[in-house]
Amino acid sequence: DIGTAFLIDSTNGYLLTAKHCVKKTIADKSIAIIATTPALPGVKLSIQVVDSTPGDDEGLDIALLKTTEPDKTSNIEALDIGLRPPKRGSTLTAMGYPTTYGNEVNTNLRTPGAEIITSPSEDGLIEVSQKGAIGGSSGGPLVDAAGRAVGICRKEVGIGNVRARYAPLSDAEPLLNELPHHPLVDTLDSQVMKHSLLPQDLIQALKSGPAKASNLALYSWARKVIQKRADYKQ
Repeated sequence: DIGTAFLIDSTNGYLLTAKHCVKKTIADKSIAIIATTPALPGVKLSIQVVDSTPGDDEGLDIALLKTTEPDKTSNIEALDIGLRPPKRGSTLTAMGYPTTYGNEVNTNLRTPGAEIITSPSEDGLIEVSQKGAIGGSSGGPLVDAAGRAVGICRKEVGIGNVRARYAPLSDAEPLLNELPHHPLVDTLDSQVMKHSLLPQDLIQALKSGPAKASNLALYSWARKVIQKRADYKQ
């Protein structure tokens, strides 16, 4: 199977993709997943499946992946996440490595514009209009104007200008919960425990400074607050 995955945590090498892109490996762990990226010319990355959403392809259809050598991705800028669905009529960017007849293994990143038709649609997906391909776009991110991944491509329907359907990033929250806490979150949390930082000041500390936190880091902080609610109680 072919498809696209995108990096959300470069330090630890975590990626997201569509579950159906890696379903063979989920069923048989002996089947290897090999990935390439223009950011690392000539390098082949070995990828493992960490977890996936329950159900078949008609379910949430999202998988969390991890490279076996995260040091190779540590200098690549990861995509930040956006958990709020985009508004209807907004224009975003669809990123992926789609294939065409005669070029079934594509290493050229394509980033066409994508216009939101419905968000969410009746089945909870984000439906967009974009230029189609014969495969390879599944698992790719739908990126908003701020550079945040807000959706994961599930399928395209049609020829030429197609309707593509994306799972909103909020559907990936059960998988995001499996990521390690952001190191900045752990540092600031320890200051809260030592009473050198007030809980209400932690969020501002995350948003400012030279190591400004991403939305993924803020999500990590929210998880910690839930886990340690009594310690953060005002």
